[in-house]
Amino acid sequence: MEKVSRGLSLHHNREHRDFISLGHEITSCLPLQMSLYFNVIFFPFWIATTLTMLSFKYEYLSTIYKFILILILVCLIIIECVRLYLGYLGNLSEKVPELAGFWVLSIVLQLPLHLLLLFSPPLWPLPAETAVEIVMLVLLLTQLGSGFFALRKSALHQARRYHLAQIQNKSTLEDTSMK
Repeated sequence: MEKVSRGLSLHHNREHRDFISLGHEITSCLPLQMSLYFNVIFFPFWIATTLTMLSFKYEYLSTIYKFILILILVCLIIIECVRLYLGYLGNLSEKVPELAGFWVLSIVLQLPLHLLLLFSPPLWPLPAETAVEIVMLVLLLTQLGSGFFALRKSALHQARRYHLAQIQNKSTLEDTSMK
């Protein structure tokens, strides 16, 4: 009986060590964080360049394209601020919902809008606009790739922590009931 008790105790200690080591593991993604950092720095330059180029070409656009372009830019600026905040919060705090929100905003809203600004001939993308849009698109694609892997790693980590906590609680209940 003592041998069985010692075996349970060793098994309990091993699970406890696994839980503690898993709880202190860092799952934030460095490439994603670097890309977010560069995006935050580049974002004001993108805004300045885009608005400057808008002032040059605004009078040559038709009324409908003026409205569309203004609407796209307002949406891009608002969504980009929210997206970058969620990316920072989700990656550094290792929060899956925020990271998922960042990734969904990136792929569903930002990517199509940036592609529209870059490749839409009626919106007359000027060379400076094209240059900053390409940089933003490269940053966005980098964030999509690294964000997917960061989201997957963080979700798996949280699931393992949950399962180990369940095992820990179950073994603690069994230990208290044996006494």
